[in-house]
Amino acid sequence: MCCTSSCCNKCFLAVIYGVMLFVMWIIFIAVGGVVTGASIVGPQQVQDVCDGKLDDNERMKVVMDTIHQVDNDLVGLMNERMCGLACPCEETPAKPWTSLSEGDLKKYKRTKEVQSSPSDDKDAEGNFYIVTVADGDEEAVQNYKECLAKLKSYNDDIVANGGEPSESAMTPEQEEKVETAYKVVSYFEKKYSCSGICDVGLFYASLPVKDGVPQHACASDVQIEIKNSFANLGYATLIIGLLMFVMWIF
Repeated sequence: MCCTSSCCNKCFLAVIYGVMLFVMWIIFIAVGGVVTGASIVGPQQVQDVCDGKLDDNERMKVVMDTIHQVDNDLVGLMNERMCGLACPCEETPAKPWTSLSEGDLKKYKRTKEVQSSPSDDKDAEGNFYIVTVADGDEEAVQNYKECLAKLKSYNDDIVANGGEPSESAMTPEQEEKVETAYKVVSYFEKKYSCSGICDVGLFYASLPVKDGVPQHACASDVQIEIKNSFANLGYATLIIGLLMFVMWIF
């Protein structure tokens, strides 16, 4: 029988190690199960948000706010302002939009009709003009990031001269929301060539005008990202938990 101080210390450490390992494998397996489950449930929740099924669900508020920031605060304004009076596009790259029918453009509150005057940005029905300039014109913007900077500079100059900011002016809070939305959507645009989350935008936010008219929204791609990311994390956590369980048994 071992009764020396060093032997007791070893027994004590072995007990502590066993207890900690027992707790850890339970935690890892539990977390792994939850995360793996999220990889199945998460994608469907994105679709439910797009379908308006979770409008009253407080637990999904963060997800809904992010999606609304992209579709409303970023894409909504982009649909109206890009290739417009303040943010004209070069004539050749803009042909995919000037080739669209009036019916298709008006779904986004746009029109390719000739401006009633050079200073008008929209027609009597509230549809914003598609405005182009000659290729190589320095006034042309290449993407919506440039357009945002141009709109901000334009409105800052108006305020500095004592005037009233235009309707395109944003508050600091709105600018922060748009910046957050831009970061989210630019990742998916560059990886999947999509625009918007639930509703496809008329333009890309981060990709250049020369890439043409977006063909699909990013909802399905967001679902893929959630599924893959959560699934990989969940499986890895489960495996670690099972290894700890084996170590605890033996």
